[in-house]
Amino acid sequence: MEETKEREKIEAPFTEEQIDNLNLFQMAGVMHGFTCGSGNRTDKHHKDGEGYLIATEEGWKCPFCDYTQDWAHSFMGGALHEEHYNFKNFKGFKKTFSWLSESTDNLEYKNIWTKAYIKGLKIMSLDEKNSMTDTQKTNFIFTCTMYKQKLKELGLKPMTIPHDKLMENGTLSLGHICGMLDKMIEFALDGKVDKAYRWLGFVQGVLWTNNIYSIDELKMHNTSEKEYEENL
Repeated sequence: MEETKEREKIEAPFTEEQIDNLNLFQMAGVMHGFTCGSGNRTDKHHKDGEGYLIATEEGWKCPFCDYTQDWAHSFMGGALHEEHYNFKNFKGFKKTFSWLSESTDNLEYKNIWTKAYIKGLKIMSLDEKNSMTDTQKTNFIFTCTMYKQKLKELGLKPMTIPHDKLMENGTLSLGHICGMLDKMIEFALDGKVDKAYRWLGFVQGVLWTNNIYSIDELKMHNTSEKEYEENL
């Protein structure tokens, strides 16, 4: 009877809840995740080295090629609970999230991974002290990720400027905020909300004074991802 249950499948289009659960399952270490079936998942184009699939409303997609899959095991789309997680390997869960989200430049995919990761933290009860709602965390991390990608496109790399020194030029300040963005994401996930928003204000000030974004654009970044994309 149990074997029959495990063989049941769900098919795309997936619901929002199923999307979260499927992507969380990919990161949770319950079993090896679904991977690209193109036959080329370990080539140089599959930047994560595995070709891990990401669940979307339309079904599974490979972030690196055109491979898709329209089904999943039904138990993967159901709610995961504490017993599904190996708490001794939380660092592995966190590392998998970082690995998957950093391997793609697609902001939509980054946001999907982040949303599922936050849900996992909530299930693990590791983020109870965080006063950000799940939506606020997702939006905050989306904004930081967008800035990281923008600065990368401009050819900037992280650097640290001594706190007692003045900036010699604007490029140095942009390099400095490059190094702040990953830490800001950590602050949001670790519950350091006040510090996360203070740093965001600093970063946005640097972006404005260096003519990267206008004030109206920066205000729009502080809205939800959906509202931001609707106003592009």
